[in-house]
Amino acid sequence: MVSLLAGASMYAQEISITPSLNDAKQPQFQFSPDESYFLIQLGDEQQQEVKDLYGLADDNFVWMGADPDNGRNIWSWEETVAWADASGDNCFGGKGGYQSWRVATAKGWSGLGYNVSAKVPMDLHWINSDFSLHMALRSFTTQSIDIYLTDNNKTVAHLVFGQMAYDGIDPVADFPRDGNWYDVEIPMTYLEDQFEFTYDGATAYADNNYLCALIGKSPGLSLDFDACFFHGPKVPVTSVIDVTPPEAPTAIESLCSENPSRQQSYDLQGRPIANNNGSNRHIIINTKRKVLQ
Repeated sequence: MVSLLAGASMYAQEISITPSLNDAKQPQFQFSPDESYFLIQLGDEQQQEVKDLYGLADDNFVWMGADPDNGRNIWSWEETVAWADASGDNCFGGKGGYQSWRVATAKGWSGLGYNVSAKVPMDLHWINSDFSLHMALRSFTTQSIDIYLTDNNKTVAHLVFGQMAYDGIDPVADFPRDGNWYDVEIPMTYLEDQFEFTYDGATAYADNNYLCALIGKSPGLSLDFDACFFHGPKVPVTSVIDVTPPEAPTAIESLCSENPSRQQSYDLQGRPIANNNGSNRHIIINTKRKVLQ
């Protein structure tokens, strides 16, 4: 059973789906300085706005999204997903800062994945049963969508949103396809109970697609994606990787140099970057399909 009612507890056993904005066009999700936020997707400007509005500090945020210098990228599998303009309204009522994905080919499938390489493992063991996964979704098309996670044991949690199964996997919920943003709240206890999914012991999570999206099978189908993070009681970390002391730096090889002829850099708003200038907050899109399960 899936709750679609506002006001559901973030620690309930069910998935909750609510409009991102209330009738006054204000965000319904409430950040707290007593929580940690392991960020997969949240624009830089939105992060600063959240800090200012809710009194959060840098140590409330742990970035686990795209970071090529630390071996984390978004891969578009065989160019089946394209990035569309993301300058419209985001899930907080502001402008830009989200991901806008479109099916780009007629291959009969599409997919992308947030991937971490084997070179720079992530420590995700802090994300336990007290946490929840939050994301904001928006679409104008009614196809089923599969957003799935893979834990350190290679267990996959398929979260299909729609009215029909996606490749034989039944939906867990759906959200209205009316062009408005909807917050999806998924307790870790739900993932544990339904899929035996856990980050317990995930102190060196590597060489894996940690979040993937299959957004449809026909050209033009769309999904907008925003404010994706795990959140729960505050933990004493600000990075998912071991931070080397300044007196003993470690050189980390960037994936940007592996095959530059097959890659295109984008910023977090989906805009092409001609030169990354050392930035560690851009996205690498690769033309090969990289599926690790």
